[in-house]
Amino acid sequence: MNGPGANTACAACKYLRRRCNDSCFLAEYFPATKSEEYLICHRVYGTYNLVKIIKSVQEHQRHETVATLILEARMRVSNPVHGYFVMHKDLQSQIDEHSKELYAVKKQLFLFKSLHSQVELLDNQLMNTSLAVVPESDGE
Repeated sequence: MNGPGANTACAACKYLRRRCNDSCFLAEYFPATKSEEYLICHRVYGTYNLVKIIKSVQEHQRHETVATLILEARMRVSNPVHGYFVMHKDLQSQIDEHSKELYAVKKQLFLFKSLHSQVELLDNQLMNTSLAVVPESDGE
């Protein structure tokens, strides 16, 4: 990504005021365009811990890990006490509420379908009965 020939340093090297080279580990995850994300992560985790966390996961999971770290750092900055937990709790309560609503709607749908089938059954029975209305005679 950023090598000796590149004009811009990665967000980490720019912040730490050091030369960014081919061996810069954070350049892949925090390019120059992600300086805000790096600053937030640096404030919450510190560069050493950030590198340690990223290296602790398998290579194919690292980009997702960095995205998660950025999200958690943003939550921690916006709510220092509870961080991501508040958002998780709110979303879980919304899921629970909508699940209850979905259950109630499915229950009503089942009720209406069963009522509809009963009405159709009664309709068919009435059509098949031989209760024909006999016209009144003219006095014959």
